[in-house]
Amino acid sequence: WNGTGTHWTSGKVGKGGNFNGSDDYVAGTDDPLDMTGDMTVSAWIKTTDKSAVKVPVSKYNSTAGVERGWVLLYGTDGNPGFDGRTGAGAYYSSGKTGPDVADGNWHHLTGIRSGTTWMIYVDGVLRSSATGGSGRFANNVSLNIGRNVNPEGGPGNYFNGSIDQVRVFNYARSAAQIAWDY
Repeated sequence: WNGTGTHWTSGKVGKGGNFNGSDDYVAGTDDPLDMTGDMTVSAWIKTTDKSAVKVPVSKYNSTAGVERGWVLLYGTDGNPGFDGRTGAGAYYSSGKTGPDVADGNWHHLTGIRSGTTWMIYVDGVLRSSATGGSGRFANNVSLNIGRNVNPEGGPGNYFNGSIDQVRVFNYARSAAQIAWDY
């Protein structure tokens, strides 16, 4: 765990991480999470912060010319999405749509890439999907919980709130599995 302040709080299940929005994050490993195909990323989040785009979970390298990885995020309107890149100019997104997840309640976010389809589920319900591309997401950045990493410009998009039960799968989970997690 990196950052200042109190790191643990009541989570959705037991204890969860408390992130201050300025320097708190957890960095995981690199190699086991270098996805080359379908994938699923999920987390429970609780926040009210809409000051900027926020990233609860990411594994993204935005170095010019590399630009590989993925982010589970929400915008200043509180609408979540799941975005990725497989190289310079190759940007894919589930689209970003409500409900507003920055309302102070717990929400379960799930981003899925299945073939060329990108999806975002909120609280067990598919909210948006879009056809994009496929390719290799491998990069030299560790999994980050509570922020996004830009090796050229430093970290950013720090999350302010609580995160619990982060999960990453190397396959596209089914709608039934997502509903079960919720």
